[in-house]
Amino acid sequence: MKQSKGTFIVVTACILILLVGGAIYKLNLFDSSSNNATKPVPSVKADETTEAGQTTTIATLDSSMKGQQQTITGTILERSMNKGHVFLKVKDTSGTISVPIFKDKAIDATEMSVGQKITVTGEVDEYQGKIEIIPQTQKDLVVMETKESERLTNDDIGQTKTISAEIVSKYVHPKGHIFLTVESENGQSLKVPLFSTLQPDATTYPVHATAIITGKVTEYKGELELVPETLGDVEVTNKKAETVQTRQISSIKSSDRGSQVVVEGMVEQVTEKKGHLFLQLTQDDSQIKAVLFKADNDEIKGRKERIENAMTSRFPIRVVATVDVYQDELELIIDKVLVD
Repeated sequence: MKQSKGTFIVVTACILILLVGGAIYKLNLFDSSSNNATKPVPSVKADETTEAGQTTTIATLDSSMKGQQQTITGTILERSMNKGHVFLKVKDTSGTISVPIFKDKAIDATEMSVGQKITVTGEVDEYQGKIEIIPQTQKDLVVMETKESERLTNDDIGQTKTISAEIVSKYVHPKGHIFLTVESENGQSLKVPLFSTLQPDATTYPVHATAIITGKVTEYKGELELVPETLGDVEVTNKKAETVQTRQISSIKSSDRGSQVVVEGMVEQVTEKKGHLFLQLTQDDSQIKAVLFKADNDEIKGRKERIENAMTSRFPIRVVATVDVYQDELELIIDKVLVD
C-alpha cells in the first residue's frame, strides 16, 4: 500500500513537470514571435521585394530604413566629382536620390554618365535631411541596357516612359504653353508639350540642350507626344546658351533647326487657315516658308496686320523666328515682327 502511494506521488510529480515545461515552451514561442513583430519592416509595394537582385522604388526609401541594404533602378540625371568622390543623381518614375560613390570603396565609375540607366545596391543613409543610397563594392553598380532607348510606338500610348533627348526646337505660345520638339538618342523626333498650368519658364529649356524627360505617351493628330506631369519630369542636363543671329534666308539649313534667327524678306502668298497665318518670305533669289500661329491677344493681331500690310504695300519686314523642319521642308515659326 505504501509502495502504491509512493508511485502515485512520483507519477503526479512527473505530470506536473511536463505541464509546467510545456507552458514555459509555449510562452517562449509567444515571446519570440512578439519580439520579431517589433523589428522594422521595409515599406514596399506588393509587387516589390528587397531581396538581392530585385528593386524597390526610390520614393519607398525613408529614414526608417537607415542601415538596410536596398536596390533601386533609375536613370542618371547628374554626375559630379569632388576630391575623388563621385556623386550621381538617379531618377526613377517615383522620385530622385543621391548615390555617393566614395573614393575609399575603390569603385570604378568611369563608364557611368548622364542618361544611362543603372541599378544600384547599397546601404540606405540620410545626409542633411535627404535619403541616399551608398554602394559598397563594384558589383553594387550595374549599368543596364535601357528600354527607353527603344523607339516609342502606338503600343506605348498610355504608358509612362523616360527618354534622353536633345531639344531641337521650342515654340512659346502666347498663352504660356511651351511646345518642345526633341530628338531622342535613337533619332526619333517627339513633341513634348509643357502646358501653362505647370507655369513653365522658356529660358529653362534652351534649344540644343539635352534633357531626361519622363511623361505619358499620347497621340495628337497622328503624332506621338510625351507629356510630362510636372516640371520636375524634364531635367535639363546640359544647357547651352541661346543666341539670336541675323541670317540671310539662303544661309538657313536644316542643321539650324531650333535656332532663333532674325530674317528680313518680302512677304508673298499670305493665307489664313483656322486662325494661323501662312506665308512665304523671299530675299533676292531665296525663299522660305513661315507661319504665325494664332492667339487671341492684341500683340498677335498687330503682327498679322504688319505682315498683311507688308504684302499689300510691297515693303520688306524683319522677323524674329525659330527655324523648324516640317514635312521635310524648312520653315520659320515667327515669334516677333520687328518695327524699325
